[in-house]
Amino acid sequence: KMPLKKGIKNIGKNIKELEEHGTRKRSKKQIVAIALNVANPNKKKKNCISYFKTVCDKMGMSPCVDEYKFLPNRKFRIDHYFPQVNLAIEKEGGIFIYGAHCRPRRFLSDMEKYNLMTEHGISLLRYPPSRIDYDQIKRVHDKLSFKQKI
Repeated sequence: KMPLKKGIKNIGKNIKELEEHGTRKRSKKQIVAIALNVANPNKKKKNCISYFKTVCDKMGMSPCVDEYKFLPNRKFRIDHYFPQVNLAIEKEGGIFIYGAHCRPRRFLSDMEKYNLMTEHGISLLRYPPSRIDYDQIKRVHDKLSFKQKI
């Protein structure tokens, strides 16, 4: 793997290196995203997960669990789960570049997963990674925690 330089100053150089060094065909959009170190569809970004947890913690929400497996006999995982209020947050990655979540087989699998979550009483909010509405998550979290107190 080739190390990428961070920052906009080096984007031209990074794009050129990626185009020369790339082992598979990439769209110009993917190359720019990777060069900016914004999105790499092949890697889980730990910074995104820790950032999500940090923001939720600072907003006073209960602790969340990342990559929560809600059914023992299935491989389905929830991106972020608040067990105290039964709230799931799903990040739908790759929707603007026809990523995995947009392909028919994965789309049907996601529908099955969301229906099973509803069947087990888990509330769900879905967002693209770049448009997570933390205020909405906080409002829903607070409403669900208030319902549990009653």
